[in-house]
Amino acid sequence: MQRMIRDGSFRRWEAFATTGRHGLAHPGRVVFRCCSDPARRPMVAEVPAGKAGAEALVNGASDGELLRLLAGAQPLD
Repeated sequence: MQRMIRDGSFRRWEAFATTGRHGLAHPGRVVFRCCSDPARRPMVAEVPAGKAGAEALVNGASDGELLRLLAGAQPLD
């Protein structure tokens, strides 16, 4: 499942859960893709609880919590 959030600069971000590197279940990751500026590099934040934990976070976290996660995210490589 995906979710849309808007940052302080009014950019729209799509947030979705995925597996860790190389398809491993742990850690899970939340990927952020900027929909309003497709040239902006996607960002990723690791979630120690695995993909299920990442999905629960995307579905249940407040917009503010996801924005804090985005602020600490690293560029997707």
